[in-house]
Amino acid sequence: MTITADYVLQGVDPQQIAKAPFDVQVVETANDSGVPFTAAEVKQMESGHSQVLGYFSLGEAENYRDYFSSLSQSMIGPQDPNWHGNYEVAFWTPEWKAVAEKAIDKMVAAGYNGIYFDVVAEYQQAWAQSHDPSAEQDMVNLVESLKQYATSKDPHFKVWVNGAEELLSHSDYVNTIDGMFKENVFYTDSGQKQPASETQYTLQNLDKAVAAGKPVVAVEYVSGAADIADVHTQAAQDNVGSYIGHLDLNGVNYDGVLPGQTVHPIGTSGSTTTTGSTTTTDTTTIPDGSQTTGTGSDTTVTTAGGSPSTSGTSATTSGTSTTTSDTSTASSADSTSGGGSHHWQQTSANSTTSVPDSFQQNHDWHQHYANHFW
Repeated sequence: MTITADYVLQGVDPQQIAKAPFDVQVVETANDSGVPFTAAEVKQMESGHSQVLGYFSLGEAENYRDYFSSLSQSMIGPQDPNWHGNYEVAFWTPEWKAVAEKAIDKMVAAGYNGIYFDVVAEYQQAWAQSHDPSAEQDMVNLVESLKQYATSKDPHFKVWVNGAEELLSHSDYVNTIDGMFKENVFYTDSGQKQPASETQYTLQNLDKAVAAGKPVVAVEYVSGAADIADVHTQAAQDNVGSYIGHLDLNGVNYDGVLPGQTVHPIGTSGSTTTTGSTTTTDTTTIPDGSQTTGTGSDTTVTTAGGSPSTSGTSATTSGTSTTTSDTSTASSADSTSGGGSHHWQQTSANSTTSVPDSFQQNHDWHQHYANHFW
């Protein structure tokens, strides 16, 4: 099952999210001033029929979150050397589980479709393993327990994870999660090709999720038509979705959006919704001037030049990408792709991204660079 997805951790605009042509959208749950989005704003984000997931760092405690001051000192481990204000956390403790449950409570109350757990691979870190000999199993247990808790509050609530694909060797973990992202499958965050052995190892693990029917999205930080087309092609061959992002994950990025791409709500065959005898369709205008309108299994694409074409039974070619399907897929009958931007205020050898000083004084937002997911 391949889907489209995006990843927006700053510059989250409910109106923009509502119009974005992605099946799943991961968003920060607060605006750039640190104010949580209201239930009305979450409802607006979901009005475009995407599955909207709220962000939560499961493996690190972030000192700009409201829970941080209440944590026991023994809960807090070393500061992430890449990201000031992010600390390894004793995720195996009841105290941290309670923090995560409270985050779920807030998201359920606000109306999010689910939660997205980041930094799940914390269990691999030396500090975690030295303090918890059963760190791997305890991370599996935590995710399973939180899924049970979430669905007790909302039976339809979803749990997605980022990385830590080695945990897919646990069949109960695979059965628990509803989907996952994996960054840098094909390229490094500096835009270089991953070694073939590294990509092969990652895909062998991800295949366990794919085989179980769980959607997997490869998030890649590349630019240029050739590299973007290469990501789409490789992802399609491996039965995973793809998202072309910027490292700051600021706002919705359309770099990797294919002609005719529309939202296909998970569990349905198309983006058309019917209420009574009235059928509605989703229309999205991409910043380059083209417009996509989804109607059932056919998608009409009006290009910037004004000439319409239809995908579903015919091929649409734009730039270096060719699509032939009802979901505007790259080189595959059912593999879709998307675009986006990433990582709040991330500074490393490869990238520096800044946000307004007034906001930086209060929030070191989402400093989880690609190498953060080890």
